Amino acid sequence: MTAAVYIPSAVHTLLKFRSGVIPSLRSKSFLAYRTNLEHVTLMIGAMFWGMIVTTLLMIIVVAGGVFFLVWQVSRPYVIDIIALVIGIAVTTIVKILLTMIVMKSSQAGFYRTKPLLSNVFCFALECWNLALTAGSVTARLAKFVVATSIYVGRIDTPVLAEDLLLNLDKFPVLFRKDLLATDAHHHPYIELLGTMYMMKLRHKGNFGKTSGSMWRLLFVVALMPWLKKYRIQDELNVEDEDLLKKIKEMSDVKKEVIEN
Repeated sequence: MTAAVYIPSAVHTLLKFRSGVIPSLRSKSFLAYRTNLEHVTLMIGAMFWGMIVTTLLMIIVVAGGVFFLVWQVSRPYVIDIIALVIGIAVTTIVKILLTMIVMKSSQAGFYRTKPLLSNVFCFALECWNLALTAGSVTARLAKFVVATSIYVGRIDTPVLAEDLLLNLDKFPVLFRKDLLATDAHHHPYIELLGTMYMMKLRHKGNFGKTSGSMWRLLFVVALMPWLKKYRIQDELNVEDEDLLKKIKEMSDVKKEVIEN
């Protein structure tokens, strides 16, 4: 069960890193993934106990809810709660219908076609919501508790925002650290770079010459210029014309060296 959950998530996260959806080399926060790699040893235990805690919590919530509904002692409270929910639902439906009618007749997108009606109606809603927002904040707190309880076993998914003042959830960061530490040895760029090094060791000066690099740059600039956006550029952004001039200058210098 754990493998069925985390394997697709790991593949999905790695593809995001490779495609740039999750910033990597140019991100200031990427350096945090390269430190304290010994903490990734917490991953297996967190996955195991997280799934157990989530499963037990869901069992307790579902079983407790069913027991509260069918228990004879709590049945009168259940009936009162159902009546309260029905009353709130009817009031909410009436409010939604009235809001749709008034806003459609007094608003056109962001603009007010009938300013007086729109202002009076919005003022009435503000007065009404001033008392109801206390319940909304309580409901928001309950939603947060339920959401965090459900995702307590999903250490691969960030539940809290990454730019909070206090970093209370470190396991999503550890999950990404583990993936990056593994992918660093199997990334296609690393494998291609290793192949190039081996070819250079085997063929020595006959592989990776300056002339071949110049032809590659000309080929990319002339036929596939969109590939340049995948390169990690320096602080100086070289345009195509300047790049061709530099290639020509390097060729001239090389000719002079050969002639001399």
